[in-house]
Amino acid sequence: GAHRAHAFIVLARTEPVDVAHRHAGLSQFIVDLQAQGVDVRPIISMNGGHHFNEVVLDDVFVPDAWVFGEIGNGWTQVTSELGFERSGPERFLSTFPLLTESVDHLAAQKESAAPEMGRLVARVAGLHHMSTAVADALQR
Repeated sequence: GAHRAHAFIVLARTEPVDVAHRHAGLSQFIVDLQAQGVDVRPIISMNGGHHFNEVVLDDVFVPDAWVFGEIGNGWTQVTSELGFERSGPERFLSTFPLLTESVDHLAAQKESAAPEMGRLVARVAGLHHMSTAVADALQR
């Protein structure tokens, strides 16, 4: 979607490679896709669709205010973000409206699907518990 976006988040090496600490020296920042030195190249799918792009950065200036966290500490930041992303409440809340709509629909039709609905509600409850436990662990 870079051909439609204004900016994107980058994780890039900003310091020389330290073979003993290969994840050190990575930084995370926002890049303006209209900035000088940014080249967005379309990747056309076999069916002719265009959803993905190759984005090439050539000597692009990024203001200090667009850096996330500390220079060189990007790997720690990204892995923390992934922990939240993969265990966050959106994981189970994104499907919750579908579940409530299904329950309402079945109730309006006076149809009984108690075992199936029970399994789905139990699954959402389990995801909620997992999400809360991971968020608590990350906070600690």
